Amino acid sequence: MIEGRTLRPIDFRVGMPVFLASFKLCLFLIHLVYFLLSHIVLTLVVRDEKRRLRLIVKSNAFHATLVMKYLGLESFYEENLEKVKGKLITCNHLSYLDVLVLFTRYPALFITSREIEQTPVLGWITKLAGCFFVERRKELRTPEQAEKEMALMRQRLSEGFNIFLFPEGTSSDGKTVLSFKAHFFQLAIDSKSYLQPVVVKYHGANRDLAPWYGDMTFLPHFWKVCTQKNFSIGIHQLPKISPDGKDKFQLKDEAHKAILEAYERY
Repeated sequence: MIEGRTLRPIDFRVGMPVFLASFKLCLFLIHLVYFLLSHIVLTLVVRDEKRRLRLIVKSNAFHATLVMKYLGLESFYEENLEKVKGKLITCNHLSYLDVLVLFTRYPALFITSREIEQTPVLGWITKLAGCFFVERRKELRTPEQAEKEMALMRQRLSEGFNIFLFPEGTSSDGKTVLSFKAHFFQLAIDSKSYLQPVVVKYHGANRDLAPWYGDMTFLPHFWKVCTQKNFSIGIHQLPKISPDGKDKFQLKDEAHKAILEAYERY
């Protein structure tokens, strides 16, 4: 595998002094205000929705790159790969840190849950980042609401936007790839869009600190992230999958098999 950029030697065993970790946290809070204000202005000034979303996608990549730099997130990936455009990108999910790395590599609109929308800090960020919010809780999900969500995403795919899907429906602890939910794979079939599987995996002695899952809350976990000098994250783009002649369950199984095998291999 060819690295996307040369990585300097990383000592994963050495944490950050408290004052440096505090500096990272303060820098993030200042940057968060800058992000929120700039995207609020963008939302108010650019009235054309399609143009606004394209600017938001570019802005997301810019801000994600900055956050990666001061948090010490080092990514590596294969170079000279086919450009991904107008595809349903499917990836395993371990942490909100995944999204930062993926924003920089794959400009896209993300599908996330109403629970995230209602989470302090993350909810504000995802709303202004142009994410799709879907109701995953069965007791609150109606057929009418589900079709409305799907129709909007089909429209964005037809306009050439990438859409990012975490089909596990939640983040995992990193030990394996959880089973996939089939529902949103119908998007690839309806829009006749290729499915682009991607694998994210953390490396190094501190890799178990990166996943954010279960009943973890954001700020305590983010503080732990700030105390680390670096995280090393591998992004692996797998061969695209055609939806032709398949239903959503077959697509789900094919994507899961490819991502699980790659996750265990890398």
